[in-house]
Amino acid sequence: MNYIKSGLLLIVMIVFLVSCSKDSGTEPTDEGNNTTTNASGQPTPTFSNGVTPDGMMATIQYAFDAGVPGIPPVELAMGYAQFGAMVNAGDVIVNENQLSASASSGQTFYIKPGIGSIESLSNVFFNGSTHSWTVSGSGDIPALSGDIQSVNSFNVTSPANNSTVSKSQNLKVTWSGANNSDEKMMIVLVSVDNSNVVSSEQDLTNNGSYTIDASKLSSVSGQALLQVLKYRYKTLEANGKSFYLLTEVVRSLTLTVQ
Repeated sequence: MNYIKSGLLLIVMIVFLVSCSKDSGTEPTDEGNNTTTNASGQPTPTFSNGVTPDGMMATIQYAFDAGVPGIPPVELAMGYAQFGAMVNAGDVIVNENQLSASASSGQTFYIKPGIGSIESLSNVFFNGSTHSWTVSGSGDIPALSGDIQSVNSFNVTSPANNSTVSKSQNLKVTWSGANNSDEKMMIVLVSVDNSNVVSSEQDLTNNGSYTIDASKLSSVSGQALLQVLKYRYKTLEANGKSFYLLTEVVRSLTLTVQ
């Protein structure tokens, strides 16, 4: 399956926000006012119970499409982290991969590989394996270490990438690897023309299908970006602060809505 070019994925950088709940038993919701921007270039679920997050560490699998005919997309693994009000946290490492600190206008986030790069993290797999994080700490961010079991990779089985769908009909999205486990699903539809998020649902059961109502498609004409995520998260507590470990797989498709 061919996925959308990384340039279109940058749309989500200005659309998606991340906040984190301090109670690990609280399911993420798509509400909440305490947010920090997510500079990974990939969508992530929103977490909220009214508590300002102290940080997030995420491993993300996505597909990079070089846009060269005959060359299929390449599966890449990314590490991304942010702490407090986008502050420095020292060295940040996942499965022996040290993330690069990127600082701009007094804000710092950690990422490897960079957006648009075809590099991938080594020894980071999305097959139920363990993703281990360590943070050396700096300032108000304490030293951290924690593990999370990765989600299992999957594929979207319908609609097909680069297909045309009718705005007058419901859009049924189906995917492989349904298991109704603690893996959650998130489905986002964005109008490419104006970057408007026309549908965003998270905490969906991993049952293999979800239908976007036709009423949400009515405002879209032309290209749309459909992103389907499978994710799992857990809370890491340290020195009275709450941090989130997140693992997710992102599948992105381009659709024409008419």
